Amino acid sequence: MLQAHPVLYQSIREINCCNMVHKSPREQLFYNFKLGGRGSIRKPPNLIDWTLSHRQLATRAGEKDTGNVVRMWNSQCPVSQQIVGRKAMALKSLMEKMPEDALTLLTTMVSELGWEESPWSEDALASKRILPGYVFRVADSKVWSARQTVSQQSVVWMVDRMRRDVAKKNLRGKLTEKQVSERAQSAAVIYNVLNEVKSLVSMPPSELDKWLGDWLEGDAGLDMELRSVMMQRDEKFHPKDMPSLRDLLEKHGGRVLGGSHVQQCSEKVRVQATELEETMFALVQKQVAYDKDAFLCHLSRLSNVEKAMYHKKLEWKVQAHRQSQQAVEHWWERNVTLINATHPDPYLGFKTAAMELSKRHSVLADRVVPPARNIHEERRWLCGTFAVGGGMGLGNGAITLCSSRCRLSW
Repeated sequence: MLQAHPVLYQSIREINCCNMVHKSPREQLFYNFKLGGRGSIRKPPNLIDWTLSHRQLATRAGEKDTGNVVRMWNSQCPVSQQIVGRKAMALKSLMEKMPEDALTLLTTMVSELGWEESPWSEDALASKRILPGYVFRVADSKVWSARQTVSQQSVVWMVDRMRRDVAKKNLRGKLTEKQVSERAQSAAVIYNVLNEVKSLVSMPPSELDKWLGDWLEGDAGLDMELRSVMMQRDEKFHPKDMPSLRDLLEKHGGRVLGGSHVQQCSEKVRVQATELEETMFALVQKQVAYDKDAFLCHLSRLSNVEKAMYHKKLEWKVQAHRQSQQAVEHWWERNVTLINATHPDPYLGFKTAAMELSKRHSVLADRVVPPARNIHEERRWLCGTFAVGGGMGLGNGAITLCSSRCRLSW
């Protein structure tokens, strides 16, 4: 390198650095975030960047008051980078109420996917429904209200389920606040139902962990059972009403009463799903029939348009022919004179016709017709007198003289 690029070698031997000294870790953090928002290539820090940086700031400098940090940042940053509204609420929720394990899973997911590709949004993370302590209340049912209470562990399970769904490509795009809330509600029911099972029988934790693992992996059967139970919200619900949990209770000696309410509900849901599919298929058939009729109507209109255009073209051609005919007739009336003369003597008849034509158009006014001569000489004389380019024919005792101004026939 020394021989091939001596200038480059000399330049890298000496590196000049500028040591930026900040008054506090907070000032250093704000300076870095301001640089991150400059230009079109850099991107301003997202919600997870703020959360991780604020946690480091709280650890290193003891600044745990999220509201104070946000106010200090908003007072010295551009308006486009201010933390206000739902973003400020989401940051406060993540810093103060989100369980540590759930926050670790969430930040790992965003770090792997990027904020734009992750299913999280500021509105979803600002919702109180996904935080521990929230109760999805059910009117006139304290049992189900308690069963739908969000806990710290259920929040962790919700985030873990979303992470696995994204990895399996079962979840795409940003989720709305309502969709994330429904996932938090399902996780809360799973958590409280498992606690009910633990209170009924004693079984190895691995059995319940396996059941929970199936739900986290997105088992379709468990999801169907859970949705059925949450739709009915029966006051007499028992974990045995879920077939998968009933098998575990029977396996480990739990008392299972006769009859299964959830089976009846599942059968009803399957019937309703079948009816819904039939209705949807009938709707598709009607849409196809409508599209077919619309297309046939379009073809009919298109055919009518083509016929109308063809008729218009024919009408235009006929009108043009008529106008051309009228123009020819008009020109013929103004510029052509027809004189027909009949006489026993061809010479005298031709001469009489020529004299008549000369009287009308003064063509021969200054010429004197020569004495009797050969009929062919008289014909040549008349042709040269009237016009150049005229035509004359002689046959069967008839003589015709034509020019641009006259036509003489005998």
